[in-house]
Amino acid sequence: MNMIGKRIKLVRQFHKITQSDMAARLSITKQTLSRYETGERIPDALWIQQFLQIYNVDANWLMTGAGEMNRIAEVNKICQHVYKDQEIFQLIEYTSRIPKIRRSILASFDQIKAIFEKDVAKYEESKKISELEKFA
Repeated sequence: MNMIGKRIKLVRQFHKITQSDMAARLSITKQTLSRYETGERIPDALWIQQFLQIYNVDANWLMTGAGEMNRIAEVNKICQHVYKDQEIFQLIEYTSRIPKIRRSILASFDQIKAIFEKDVAKYEESKKISELEKFA
């Protein structure tokens, strides 16, 4: 089994769906999906792009295995610093399997991430200024 095929299978198992269900969603046959998973065939770039988008898979992870499988894991890491409420993580995990809600949540968390990063940058800058003022 090639590594891309193995990771395609991991995504399918993560979403707890059958080969038939995934194949139908991606407009291919179950046999084609099976061949992708076992490495008998390599998916083309258009199929990979569709797969990445539908299942919210990180392209780097699919190709190399580096990083996180999907953006939900990235969002969870960010949220651990911002939120301490376990119910939020359960909500994200539950809704990550519903495409429309998942897209909405990811868009919201992209906004939260941007705000959080700006706040961290402002904090770091104010720390530097405070340190400089001590020496002035």
